Amino acid sequence: MITYLLKSSLCLLLLWGFYKIFLEQENMHTYKRFFLLGSLVFSFVIPLVTFTYTIDLEPTTVIIPEKPSTIAVPSVVALSDNTPVNYMPIILWSLYSLGVLIFGIRFIKNIIHLIKTIKRNTQLEESSHTNVLVKNSIVPFTFLHYIFMNKKDYEEHKIPEEVLLHEKTHVLQKHTLDILCIEILQVVFWFNPLLICMKRSIKLNHEFLADQTVLKCNPSIQKYMGILVDYIGNSNQVELASPIHYSYSLTKKRIVMMSQQFSKIRALARLLLLMPTLLGCVLLFTNKIVAQQSTLNYQKSVQDTHPDKKIEIKVKGDRIEVNGDATTISNFSKTIDDVTQQWSDEELTEFQFSIQLNNVDDEVLKQLNEAYRKTRLYRANPDGHDLIPPPPTPPHISTKNANLAPVPPLKSEESQTTKNSMAPVPPVPPSPPVAPSNVISGIKDEMKLTYEEAEQDRIEAEQARVEAEIEREKASLEAAYELANAMNVAEIARQAAASSREMVMQQLQQVQQQAHQIQEEAMRQAQLSRVEARKVRDLAMQEAQLVRQKLLQERAQIREEVRQAAESAKREAIKEHKKAIAKIKKARKKIEKEQKKTQKDKN
Repeated sequence: MITYLLKSSLCLLLLWGFYKIFLEQENMHTYKRFFLLGSLVFSFVIPLVTFTYTIDLEPTTVIIPEKPSTIAVPSVVALSDNTPVNYMPIILWSLYSLGVLIFGIRFIKNIIHLIKTIKRNTQLEESSHTNVLVKNSIVPFTFLHYIFMNKKDYEEHKIPEEVLLHEKTHVLQKHTLDILCIEILQVVFWFNPLLICMKRSIKLNHEFLADQTVLKCNPSIQKYMGILVDYIGNSNQVELASPIHYSYSLTKKRIVMMSQQFSKIRALARLLLLMPTLLGCVLLFTNKIVAQQSTLNYQKSVQDTHPDKKIEIKVKGDRIEVNGDATTISNFSKTIDDVTQQWSDEELTEFQFSIQLNNVDDEVLKQLNEAYRKTRLYRANPDGHDLIPPPPTPPHISTKNANLAPVPPLKSEESQTTKNSMAPVPPVPPSPPVAPSNVISGIKDEMKLTYEEAEQDRIEAEQARVEAEIEREKASLEAAYELANAMNVAEIARQAAASSREMVMQQLQQVQQQAHQIQEEAMRQAQLSRVEARKVRDLAMQEAQLVRQKLLQERAQIREEVRQAAESAKREAIKEHKKAIAKIKKARKKIEKEQKKTQKDKN
């Protein structure tokens, strides 16, 4: 597991480094999106790949002797029950599970927060997406097919059309799926910091794609740059969403990317440079090449084989046939017992196997042997052979220090069994105090005959031991010869790989130099573009300042005119008011005079 994690991390680091050096500043954002996602899949899959080749082996026949020799089995020392327990795997798995739990809760919490935001706020359905109008002051952002924005700004049409088109591009190109994919990988591989770098690169490339779409519909780069600058510094940031605003450094990269021109030559050079990089990843991070047996014909028989007691077994992959009938590993022992059901005990020792193997794994062979040990046929043979035993290894016997059993003398005190004798020598019975001479001579003759037989057995054993030693030396020489050939082939392959790697490294250095030159040229052009953009922005700010000052002056003048008009109207109103009061007083006086006159007339 650790080897897999190291290989996948190194592969991801190599591909992400290639992206940062050669691809991030290029104006081919769709290709870069698939490269980043493909790098994630490639890095986690390539360490699982194993390349194999097949070889055909010659048929092998093994003859089981009628009287197998007894082999001494060395004693096995029982292991102590007080073996210390290794707690390191338990600690590591506990830490890993804790990290998965924490990051999983964080991921689910973010999902639930977005779902609650959708349900609690107004939703406006459109043909391509759904607008979620939030009461809080937020910057527009996207999640799946939902675009979140402030309700008041949307109703008052304060959100620029470029921002809406930007977020709509995130929806149409399904950028949220990329973010969800990397977030799930972060939950599983939370300890890998490279996933954080990959997530940032993926999100930044999403912004490049959205900016590209906006500029195709609205060619005014200066206006769009101003909108991006206005959104810098906003604090709200949703982890699983695609907002229009980012930090100053990332916004600066987006502004620089808007002035980049697509070059087919540079794009082709990057693609050609990617080929050796992927080839290097395949060579470095795949599993070692394993030779697999294609076909193995294996025969097993005893010396006195019964002509009718034959069992033919064919194994191809996971498919097993016994005498032409298909079976499985679980039913293999029952099938063998059914075939040998009518065999007598003597016939069970006069069998012949014909086994054909084709692309069979070691695990399948192990299971077949375990199933064969449960059969009646295995129990009836005292040699305890497996169905498909491993290749025999000759015992290690040294011819230099062979201790031959000496012929013991006839003296009774020296007639004990020696440790190095091949056959034990029986002790000489003590002579009775009185015995006839013919009895003593008979005993001597029997002892002499016994000694001669023991010596003959010892000589035969020594000859067998010498023959075994010769066979062992011969097998050792053949193995050494094959090992030397294999080492020569491996050395030739290593030299070829080293030369190929040197050529690839030279080409890589050349391409890197060219890429560095192209990058410097692009940076100079971007610097010029930034200077021009600053000039345009300064001019626009100056013009805006002049217009503002002019508006302020006009507003002050209008206020003065209004004030003077109001004062004049006020003075006129006061005059009219005084005239009205004078008229009222005259009218009152006139009324009083008339009343007095009327009173006088009445009197």
